[in-house]
Amino acid sequence: MGLERAITPMQDLSAQDYKLIKALFLNLFGLVLPKTIPPVAKTRSLQFFNEHGVTDLARTISLWQETKATSAFQPLTDIFTVNHTSFFRENAHFNYLSQTALPAIAPVQLPRPDRQLRMWSAAAASGEEAFSLLFAAHQYYGDPFWEMEAGVLATDISSEMLRKGYSGQFQNERLQKIAPQIFKSYTHKQSEDRFQFVEKVRKKSYSGGLISPVPNFHLNSVSTSFFAEM
Repeated sequence: MGLERAITPMQDLSAQDYKLIKALFLNLFGLVLPKTIPPVAKTRSLQFFNEHGVTDLARTISLWQETKATSAFQPLTDIFTVNHTSFFRENAHFNYLSQTALPAIAPVQLPRPDRQLRMWSAAAASGEEAFSLLFAAHQYYGDPFWEMEAGVLATDISSEMLRKGYSGQFQNERLQKIAPQIFKSYTHKQSEDRFQFVEKVRKKSYSGGLISPVPNFHLNSVSTSFFAEM
């Protein structure tokens, strides 16, 4: 992975070190990190570099970029990005989707073969908002939605978060904002406090990381990033 075993652990991250990290995130992901490194991110970064034997950060980052060793620095993305999400986090956005956007994009009156819907959940984290899009669409189309050629493409900078979302498994406390009827009809119990969405719901969600190829997925002009910026 271009990582060398350390003889002496890194004791600190200099301003120049953080400048290199910021450039890496900007060049690869288009992300602008804070002007100064947050204390928690600094501690976790040092831990990550020392665990992997990094002594020369400039050389290591150069090797990462030359060899495209994305798996090597993937853990850094979890350190510097916020994976905060919840079901129906901005409820007004999902109401807009079911009451205004969907009737304009793919109205229920269309013959079923022509009624196709592809949605994109950008920065999907562990998938709560992607599944919320599915249930907002179900609110408009009703049960025939599950038979439509439709789905959500969930992308995120963190492959670990995407893996969690793709499983469709969530702790009971995270499902509290879901309507009781949805919970009853579309989840099954995995353990005492953990539930999973049924297969027909999970099949409507596709995941692809921003540093790996995504499936061939033709989109309608609707995405969570669009709603978030309204």
